[in-house]
Amino acid sequence: MNEINKLFDLMGLDFNAMVSAMLENLIENIKEKLPDIPDSFWDKYRKNLDTESLRSIYVDIYKSHYTQEEIAGLITFYETPLGRKSINANSQITQESQAIYEAYFASLTKEVAEELLAENS
Repeated sequence: MNEINKLFDLMGLDFNAMVSAMLENLIENIKEKLPDIPDSFWDKYRKNLDTESLRSIYVDIYKSHYTQEEIAGLITFYETPLGRKSINANSQITQESQAIYEAYFASLTKEVAEELLAENS
C-alpha cells in the first residue's frame, strides 16, 4: 500500500482536492433541484467526508490491476524526466479534451433542440 501511495504522490493525485471538488459538484447539482436545504446541512455533510476511506478504495483498485513489480516500474518511470513530463502533459490533455467535449456536446445539444423545435412547429 505504501508503494501505491508513493505512486499516487508522484502522479500528483491529491485526494483531498479531488474528493472535495467532486463533493462540491454534487452539492451544487442537488442544490439546483432542492434549493431549500439549509447550508448547515451541507456543512455537516462536508465534515463527515472521509477521504482516507476513499483513498483506500482507490489503492485497492490499483492493487487489482497492477502487481507490486508493475507498481515499482511505474514509480521508476514517474521519477524520470519523461515520467514527470507525462504527468503534466496528461493533466493538460485532460483539461483541453474536457473543453472540447463540452463545446462539442453544447453544440450538438443546440442542434438537436433546434431540430426538435422545427419539427414541432
